[in-house]
Amino acid sequence: MQVSEKRAAYAKAMTEGLGPAAEAVERAFASVPREAFLGPGPWKRFGLAGSEPTPDADPAHVYENALFELDGALGINNGEPRLWAATLASANIAKGETILHVGTGSGYYTAIMAELVGPTGRVIGAEIEPHLAERSRANLKPWPNAEALAVNGLEAQTPPLDLVIASAGLSTVPAVWLQRLKEGGRLVMPLTAEGDWPTPNGGVWHGGFGAMLVVRREGDRYAARFTQPVAFYPCIGARDPASEDALRQAFTTRKLADVKSLHLAPAEPDDSCWVQGAGWWLGTR
Repeated sequence: MQVSEKRAAYAKAMTEGLGPAAEAVERAFASVPREAFLGPGPWKRFGLAGSEPTPDADPAHVYENALFELDGALGINNGEPRLWAATLASANIAKGETILHVGTGSGYYTAIMAELVGPTGRVIGAEIEPHLAERSRANLKPWPNAEALAVNGLEAQTPPLDLVIASAGLSTVPAVWLQRLKEGGRLVMPLTAEGDWPTPNGGVWHGGFGAMLVVRREGDRYAARFTQPVAFYPCIGARDPASEDALRQAFTTRKLADVKSLHLAPAEPDDSCWVQGAGWWLGTR
């Protein structure tokens, strides 16, 4: 099987069952060569037990639902394709939209978003690690509607946005991103708490665990929902120690499906409060 055929099969498998947005996300996954964003092969697959190299540099090896190292010393990987396919589908990305992608890494999912918004859209990638931002800029040259900035995503200067999407875990909801959203704009981010978390294989994950939060601006209100549990590398500058205990308790004792809304200060939590952070809270109404 040729690499293009392998990539097409991978795109179909990663997007199967994702609803109305699946077709567009599948086309985007099938259009972007993952190996171009991983550096020279062989590549290291990343897992809870460590990493292992692919047998050789055949690009066919990277078309599976696996993590591949970008920076082993920092623990940064390329991201799980099925997770990101589902996340992008849940974001309902449309042609012509403007997106801020926080934590662009080497640019793979930034390029996929560029395919989704098309030539009339724009994707701004923010990457705090300078060497990864440099790699991303080079990798994104085939997509003139995408760019990569060597900057903390909380400080990126952008026009009004249709979507902010984060590829690193936060324990707070940044008001600065919500303020940039247009009417109907969305924020998609992993809301996580650091700790020791049990894994399905009986092990322990030492790091950030929580769920993917999708927020939609509706006038001066914000609808919110969780889509799926996630584990993520922490977002620098967006960790709030005061929120960690509350999030750990909420994620272990409450139902994700109950969350319906996001509220910002000065609104005080009421009896619908699911979890309260510094300056924000999630509600069940």
